[in-house]
Amino acid sequence: MHLRRAAAAAALLLTTTGLAVLTATQAALASQGGCTNYTGIHGYDVGVCVNDHGTGLSAYPDIYVNRSAGAGSCTITIQLWNDLNQRFGNDATVDCGSGHKVGNATSLNSPQTVHAFARLNLGGTQYAMGDSPSIRIGTVTYPNNQTGCVDWPVTKFLQTPWTHQVNGGAGTVTQMPDGYYNNNGGSGYHKGCDSTSNMNQYYALDVTMNPGGPVLAEGGAGTVVMAGDTQAGWASCGKTVVVDYGGGWWSAVCHLQSVSVHAGQSVTADTVIGYSGITGDYGGTAHLHFSLMQGAQLYSVNGVPYGVYGGHSAKPHHMFHLGNKGYYENITPGMTMSY
Repeated sequence: MHLRRAAAAAALLLTTTGLAVLTATQAALASQGGCTNYTGIHGYDVGVCVNDHGTGLSAYPDIYVNRSAGAGSCTITIQLWNDLNQRFGNDATVDCGSGHKVGNATSLNSPQTVHAFARLNLGGTQYAMGDSPSIRIGTVTYPNNQTGCVDWPVTKFLQTPWTHQVNGGAGTVTQMPDGYYNNNGGSGYHKGCDSTSNMNQYYALDVTMNPGGPVLAEGGAGTVVMAGDTQAGWASCGKTVVVDYGGGWWSAVCHLQSVSVHAGQSVTADTVIGYSGITGDYGGTAHLHFSLMQGAQLYSVNGVPYGVYGGHSAKPHHMFHLGNKGYYENITPGMTMSY
């Protein structure tokens, strides 16, 4: 149990009734919603805050103290934590006498939720004091999507993104059945053709595939746009590879166990771009998620790719199965398909 969670177990009788006297600075900080006030903790009234001071992707720990009946030399320090229970950045420390301290800014490479945790050092003994409320540092603005969906043209090569090696060498997969995704009337397809805050892929498919199966680019030869972990609205995709086929056509495969390519790399129809897995939100069933889109764009913050937004999502059809050199014109829920 780390120090932050030890606060509850320590039963230090924390209260949030507010400080007896708030300075103008303290009142301004508290109005931001990133502060919690603790009254009478070992004789000290303490405010614990975290905010961005209007600087965008920077987090500042704030601490202020009103001395009540406490005696003796002590200091109070607050730390910054994110929602993954990871401590980061710069602490802020202030003497227990009346005072206010703003810690140095910690630059963030992406928007995230942050909170501050305070501890008291009194006579060489440390006491957990508690957390501030979590606040969002930085925002993500997504581009607007275009209206409607499009069909993948039959004049362009589309292939099964799996090989004969998948699922124990069977080379067959099954499209998720009716009801697997109920947000499109139980059709088995994802919904989100005109969404601006998550995956833009109304016709995305999910086919059963055990972890470790080799994955190809469904559109054949192209250039890798993104390879790695997704974030923000696309975080549920886990490890993802996005490939550009020209003419504004992109594909994405999600939930990979690992990726075998990098952004900017040219791939052919035979290039293994990754291996199937269960990363991200895979719904409890191991599967490969793949989708097509036209006119989309890669969205990044400070160079960190978040995922693909905008454009039209495309219905995958006329998909060749390479073992028998035939093709599936349409893919329906519950349908079993071969390599």
